[in-house]
Amino acid sequence: MIMGGFFGLQYKDLEVSFNFESSPYRCFGPFYPDVTGSLNVRVMKDVHNVTGIKYGFKGTVDGYFFEATEVSAGDFLNTQTTQRHTITDTYKLFEQQQDLNADPGAQNAVIGGLVKKGTVMNQSFHYHFPFETTYLPSSCSNIGGTGDNQASIAVVYSVYVQIQYQGPNGSSYQQLEWPSLLAYQGAPETKIDGPIGMKNYVISNKFKSKVKDFVYDRSKKMLVPSPIQKSHRYTKRILGLWNENYRKGVYDQLAQDVEISCVFSVPNAINILGPFTNAVGLKFRVDTDGELGTDFAFNGQSTGLGKFNVNELKLSDFYQVDMNVCGKAYTTQNMQPLMALRFKEGSLSFDVKDFQFNKEAGVYEINLSLSDFQRATTSPMLCYFAQPAMVYGRVGNIFLCRSSAVFDMTLSNACKHDKKSKVFTARSESIFYLRDGGAPPPYKK
Repeated sequence: MIMGGFFGLQYKDLEVSFNFESSPYRCFGPFYPDVTGSLNVRVMKDVHNVTGIKYGFKGTVDGYFFEATEVSAGDFLNTQTTQRHTITDTYKLFEQQQDLNADPGAQNAVIGGLVKKGTVMNQSFHYHFPFETTYLPSSCSNIGGTGDNQASIAVVYSVYVQIQYQGPNGSSYQQLEWPSLLAYQGAPETKIDGPIGMKNYVISNKFKSKVKDFVYDRSKKMLVPSPIQKSHRYTKRILGLWNENYRKGVYDQLAQDVEISCVFSVPNAINILGPFTNAVGLKFRVDTDGELGTDFAFNGQSTGLGKFNVNELKLSDFYQVDMNVCGKAYTTQNMQPLMALRFKEGSLSFDVKDFQFNKEAGVYEINLSLSDFQRATTSPMLCYFAQPAMVYGRVGNIFLCRSSAVFDMTLSNACKHDKKSKVFTARSESIFYLRDGGAPPPYKK
C-alpha cells in the first residue's frame, strides 16, 4: 500500500467519512458481532487512471521485524556498520469487498479511468465478524518493540474505502486506502468447562512508624490526644535531643509499625461481561499476638493506628505474545491497564479495631464490599475497559498470546497529617473469558 499521493493525489483530496451504529460495550465482539453503518466519499479533485473503487470489511494480523545486521565497511580499519531494514508479514483473517459506485444521477461521476472532482458516493453497509468460523483475536497495536532485531505486531479490523489505480506508463497496479478502525474484543480459544474455582492471593505491606491519633494513658485509664502528628522516623534521634516525645520508650507508644495483609479472592476465569464485583473480593488481615489491645482501641474508641483508606483498585492484563514474522521469532511481555476504580477519601475504608478474629487462620480480619459502588456493580466491566483485553489464542505461526489478570490496590494511611500509601499487587493466574449464551446488560453511563 502506498501512503502518499499519485500524480499529486493526496489523502486530503478525498473526503471519506464513516458512521456506525455504536456498540453498547464500546467495542465489537462475539456478543455484538454486527457492524452496521454508512460511508460517504466526496472527490475534491480529478483522479486519473483509476481501475476500481472498492469498499470493504477486513481483519488482519500485521507483523514487523526490524532487522539490523553488522557488516564490514570494507576499509583498511575493518570498521563495522549497521544495515537496517523492516520485514513485514500479513496474515489475513477475513475480507469482504464490493464495488463502490457514484450516486445515481450524479452530474460528475466516473468516466473511464477518471473520477471527476465533485463526485459523491454514499453507501450503507452491514457486516458480521465471522467469529463462528475463524478465530479472531482482540484488536491491538504496538505489541512488541521497534529496536534492532525486535518485532511488533498489530491485530487490525476495519471498514475501508480503497482506490485501485495503474501506475505511470502502464506500470504495476497500486492502491490507496482510507480505513476506519474497529475495536474488537476477542474470546479465548480455550473453552471454560466445569465449575470455576476461586484462589486467594495474600499480599502484605508494612506501614512503618504510623502515628496514633490517640494514645492510652495508663494513669488516667483513657485515650488522650497524641502529642505528635508526624512520625519523623528518620530524624527522631535528632528531634529527641529537645523533644522527649521522640525519645525511645515514649515514641514507641506514639507511633508503631502496622503490617496489613490484603487477601485478593479471584476466580480462576474472569468473565469480562460480568460486573467487577464478580472479578475480585477483598479481605484485610492483621497478625497479632493475642488480642488487639489498646494499641488500636479502648472502650470502643479508636486510636487511629488501624485506620486506612482504599484509594484505588485497578485491573490490568499481563500478556505474553510470541510472534513469528517471516521466520523471525520474537517474544514480548507487557502490562496493559484495563480499568480503575477510584474512591473518594473515606468511602471505602476500615479500622483494625473492627476486625474479627478468625480462629482457623489465627488472624484478625474484615471483608470489604464493593457493592455500594455503581461502577463496580451495574455494568459489564468490559464497558469500562480502555481497550480490549488480550486473551489466549493463536493465529497461524505469526501470533500466539497468553494472558492473566493483575490487580493493584492502593491503600493509604487515614491520618490527615501523614498520608503514606502502599500498593498491593496480586498477579493472578486467572484468564479472561466471555460468558457463553445471552447478551450482557446494556452499558450504563
